Amino acid sequence: MGSKVYLAVDLGASSGRVLAGVLKGERLELRELHRFPCEAVEESGGWRWKVEALLEQITVGLERAVGEYGAEIVSLGVDTWGVDYVLLDEQGERLGRPYQYRDKRTEGMMEKALGLMPKEEIYGRTGIQFMFFNTLFQLLADKSLGQAARLLFMPDLVNHYLTGVQANEHSIASTSQLLDARTQDWDGELMDKMGIPRRLFGPLVKAGTVLGPLRKELQERLGSRRIRWWGGSHDTASAVAGIPSLEEEPVF
Repeated sequence: MGSKVYLAVDLGASSGRVLAGVLKGERLELRELHRFPCEAVEESGGWRWKVEALLEQITVGLERAVGEYGAEIVSLGVDTWGVDYVLLDEQGERLGRPYQYRDKRTEGMMEKALGLMPKEEIYGRTGIQFMFFNTLFQLLADKSLGQAARLLFMPDLVNHYLTGVQANEHSIASTSQLLDARTQDWDGELMDKMGIPRRLFGPLVKAGTVLGPLRKELQERLGSRRIRWWGGSHDTASAVAGIPSLEEEPVF
């Protein structure tokens, strides 16, 4: 009986790794294929993620996976910490490096938000704990919104790098304090009150969504047909949520 291999890109606040879950019969073996630092750099008066290095290290890990497992690979999932994001312009290019969630630019932003909508109402809409680094407060401090066409959270950014698809996955979007806990969709009224453009946010997609083939540049390095999420893109969701059923169809 052949093995089935499920890949995971797991990014934490200090390190990232590419993992393989090798399923042989009823036995699942986890193997770490590549580990690398997740580094922030002080730039233009703020702390930002060295996202180019992260994406390159992810690619190195996937190269190792393909070299070792090839057609046995069934799926790939990506998860990261919550709240952080990157802005894209109309051409899909990044407007600078994404800010690190503990950057001090959010000082005073919670108070600004509460001046625009009462705390009880924000909590009643979103159900999210008030923390200074929530995406809501980061966006209130962001001076690039007028130039931006789309917002991607960190795992969305990785998937965009891999496939070219701009998609907001539901579990990572839920960390933003901009999601309506009742409708499970973006809270447009809250965005309007805060002066955050609705155009930045795309339709929400669920874990398990097939994104399509890798970009041509990556196909030359890896070879692929499609990428499939098989867990939530927020690391906590991946830890506690069940795994959607998958068609047994190879990715690479």
